[in-house]
Amino acid sequence: MPFCVICKIGGAVCLLIALVGAGASLAAKERRRAARAAGFLTLLRHVRAQIAAFSLPIPAILSQCDEKLLFLVGAGANAARTDLVDLVRNARADLSDTAAETLTSWAEEIGRGDRAEDLRKSDLAIEKMESIVRKESAESRKREKLALFLPPLLGGIVICLLI
Repeated sequence: MPFCVICKIGGAVCLLIALVGAGASLAAKERRRAARAAGFLTLLRHVRAQIAAFSLPIPAILSQCDEKLLFLVGAGANAARTDLVDLVRNARADLSDTAAETLTSWAEEIGRGDRAEDLRKSDLAIEKMESIVRKESAESRKREKLALFLPPLLGGIVICLLI
């Protein structure tokens, strides 16, 4: 087999491997986005339950959160565990715009009013996040399949054109 044919086949295989890897990376990002939104919904429910029980002030609620819950919302081991706004800001890259806006507005407003107002704001945020999570989980499955399928398909088309 001539050397140029071997180079073409090797290049085609490398291109296909790279595109499969890119597709897997995009699919993982979609899974992470859906999981992050669901994690914040769980955190919202937890904070709301603590407010309803007159348990702790807002900064103390976060510092008492379970490590698994904080991991779900993207808080690393060194993350500040007392500020909701920072927690949302750090996870913003893994959230959709609507989820990030909903969480940011809730985090900025919570703890500034009385208990009844905080409960009302939390209920509204939970309601919005539930619809966002439902919508994103359905869309995420579609985008994940597309991310796994489309790059290798395009790579195969390009390879056919080049060889």
